[in-house]
Amino acid sequence: MTDPAGLLQPGTAASVGLDQEVLERASGVVAKAVEDRQIGASTLTVGRRNRLVHQAAFGRQTPDADARETAVDSVFLLASITKPVTACALMLLLFSLICS
Repeated sequence: MTDPAGLLQPGTAASVGLDQEVLERASGVVAKAVEDRQIGASTLTVGRRNRLVHQAAFGRQTPDADARETAVDSVFLLASITKPVTACALMLLLFSLICS
């Protein structure tokens, strides 16, 4: 795992009180959304207690079949409308992690 900003140290889910299976399920949800073409591409990064514990990338950088695959450090252009959607998704993930 890499942290481009260099702010987080690598760690494991268990070392920060998270369940790796839950993180894998979250990755599965995002992977399915890309597979079902609900979204074109995405990345998922989870950090806690100054530890980087999970990273995954899904989809391709453009809709073209020969486009490069998305990487964990890919940059996405986000319009203003995506900010509340992203915040909602993060809160749902946080809620699911806390309640499981």
